[in-house]
Order: sequence, then C-alpha cells, then structure tokens
Amino acid sequence: MIENNPTNVSAALDILLEEIEAEIEFFNEVGKAAFEKRDYDRVREAVAHADSITAFREKIVTIQSEWDTLAAKFHVEKEEEEKVGTSRRNLGRLRRGLRTPESAFRIPILKALVEVGGSGKSTEVLARVEPMMKTVLKKVDYQPLVSDPDNLRWRNTAQWSRNILVKEGLLKEVERRGVWEITDKGRAALGNEQSDFVARPITPPVLDPPVRANSPAVLIPTERTHTTQAELRLPILQALVAFGGSGKTADVLDRVERTLGNRLTARDREISDTHPSEPRWRLAAKWSRKRMMDEGLVAKDSPHGTWEITDTGRKSLSDAK
Repeated sequence: MIENNPTNVSAALDILLEEIEAEIEFFNEVGKAAFEKRDYDRVREAVAHADSITAFREKIVTIQSEWDTLAAKFHVEKEEEEKVGTSRRNLGRLRRGLRTPESAFRIPILKALVEVGGSGKSTEVLARVEPMMKTVLKKVDYQPLVSDPDNLRWRNTAQWSRNILVKEGLLKEVERRGVWEITDKGRAALGNEQSDFVARPITPPVLDPPVRANSPAVLIPTERTHTTQAELRLPILQALVAFGGSGKTADVLDRVERTLGNRLTARDREISDTHPSEPRWRLAAKWSRKRMMDEGLVAKDSPHGTWEITDTGRKSLSDAK
C-alpha cells in the first residue's frame, strides 16, 4: 500500500494511547505522594481518577482494533490514488512510530509464566518474553517512553497486555506486588491460542548478547540512548537558582541545555512523535519538573509558564552538592 494509508490513523491512536498512559502514571504518582502525607481522601480521589482514565484508554484500544479491521477491508493501489487526484494527509512520521500492539504479547506472556512454573516476578517473565518476540519487536519498541525515559516502550505495552489478561481471567489479580501468575483458564487458553501466534519477520535493533548463557536472554541496547528524568533534576534546580528562584519555561530549559551540553544524546535531540515542535529531552524535563512539584522541590502554584524553586528544592540542591 502507499505511504499515506489508513495505518496513519492507527499510529495516531497509538500516540494518543501513550499520552493517556502518561496521564495515568501521573495520577498514580499523585496518589503515592498523597499516601506518603497520609492524605487518604486525596489518595482515593487520585486512584478513582486513574481508574476512570484507564477505562477511557480501553475504549481507545477497542476503537483502534475496530479501525484496523475496517481499514484492512479495502486496499487502494498507488496508481488508483494518483488517478483520483486527491492525496490523503501525509502522516508518514506517525506510521514509523507504530508500536507492536498489546495483543502480540498475550501468548509470549502465558508461555513465559508456564516456563517459570506458573508464577514469577515481572522482570523474570519479561526477560523470557523478549527473546520470544525478537522477530516481532521493532526499533520503536526499544525506544524509551517520553513520560518515563527509564521504561522501554515494549515493556510498557507488555504491562498493559498483562492487565488485559487479568481482566479476562487468564492471569490472577495482584496478590504480591510485582508477581505475575497464570490461572487454569490461562493455561487452557495458551493451548488453544498459541498455534495462532506467528512472528513477523522484522529486523530487530543491534543488541548485546545475553550476560549468561544458561539464563533467560535479556536484550539490552548497546549504548546509553537518552538523558533520564533523574539526570535532569539538578540542572533544572540549578537553572532556577541562577534566575533568582524562578524563570519562564523556555529560559529555564535553554539554560539546562547549555549546562548539559554534549551530555545530551542524539536521541535526546530528536523531535518527539507526540509533540512535533519539541525535542525529547525537553519533554522529559517537563515530566521531571512535575515529579519535583509532587515532591515539593518546585512550586505548584506558580503563574502559568513559570517554574519556581521552593525552599525544599534549594535544600535538596545544597545537599546534592
């Protein structure tokens, strides 16, 4: 099919899903901060709101699946579109960002759990899932999330796939944090479904070999790809102090960029798929600021477009030195 095809819509929905996931994570963090302050009413409010957004996300997943089915029913050749004379909007950049869908992780997750005896820590399960999907995962799947640069996109998708399996009764509800467990229904489903699992021949990124030959393979990118939110904390606080305690967003980020200099990677400087006018490191810096607001290091009630350090933030900066 031609480049400007219906897959653009699915890719746009994919980007929307990641934005929604970032919102869910944000309200989870709000809930955690409230719990630490023993503000349990606020915890319940944050959890309820995160649940509502999660339900909304499930609707988008359903819409995306329906769209993919609808789009596959009608094939348009390049010559045919040229004769029509009306080109679809070019969103090729979005298509390149299309991640591997949650449905692709179902069978690998179930198989991995059976291999580890029915239950295992999420890290152990995902370590087994990854080599099973080495011909399926794309380069975009190995990119870090804008909202959480320490988390690779494929791991995030696998986590959401696991949530669906729990709702379907194929995995058990969480009993111990970080532990996944298959149910009898899940074992039966694995026997019925795994024959339908076909990996697509897509060339994976260049990766390091497993650390130990006898352990499950864990594929790791060969080099540091991005600056983490944690690494942006001190430069942001330093920039705010340099401006006398507060500054406009653009001014603060410009100063952070000068401070980091060559430490910003090529990946950091790439333009984000979700925000075409901003490089990835600036989005990570904004998420870092949100986390610092939750921790009381940066003021929450600053005028719009202004970042302001708090006394707690100054103390944290002083302690870090």
